[in-house]
Amino acid sequence: MKKKIGFGIFFIAVLLFAGIIGFHNYSANNEINSNDEGLIHLENYQKDTRERFIAGLALQKKLIYEQADALEKEETASMGSQSPDREIRYKTIDKLAGSIKGSGYSQEVYIKTEVKYVWDTAKNELVSIESFALPVTYLPGVSASAVTLNGSAFNIEKGSTSRRMSQTATFAIVEKENIPVGDDIVSIRKAAGGYEISTRAKTYAIHITASDL
Repeated sequence: MKKKIGFGIFFIAVLLFAGIIGFHNYSANNEINSNDEGLIHLENYQKDTRERFIAGLALQKKLIYEQADALEKEETASMGSQSPDREIRYKTIDKLAGSIKGSGYSQEVYIKTEVKYVWDTAKNELVSIESFALPVTYLPGVSASAVTLNGSAFNIEKGSTSRRMSQTATFAIVEKENIPVGDDIVSIRKAAGGYEISTRAKTYAIHITASDL
């Protein structure tokens, strides 16, 4: 009987310990998620800065800021020693990538991203574009709540000192007025707040060159 009671107490203790560990892990994960979603707001960081690049990297990879900072430092170290005349710089790029066309309808499409690159200060020229953080395709002047984007992964085409960044996507946009089907618009339906127009799949692209940096 004593052995059974002893075993029972031991079993309960194991369950309690496992519960404590599980609660700790759950709380830690919640804390990380809270940091990701509640503390990092890209627009709080000045454009064309390392800090903004890291914030974009954190959002893109679902990391806390400190983790993204360490990752960026590691990537920079792996580039090897830089010439005294070469320095790492950061740039916020926001460019027209195309447009959505319809009968009497036109909507611009932009792509924005944070860029990390190497610049030769002696020659005053671009050496290389190293990486990007948080590329986003969006519609300027249109509330995010009125737009649904269904897009592929971003495609990056490398030139010697340039990059072409593109995404193939469809949009569903709520407009106040009824827009006829045609051109890039393939369907329309009545929706809360007006009419939801749906677009065909289309590739939107920007070119990033030395003149942008």
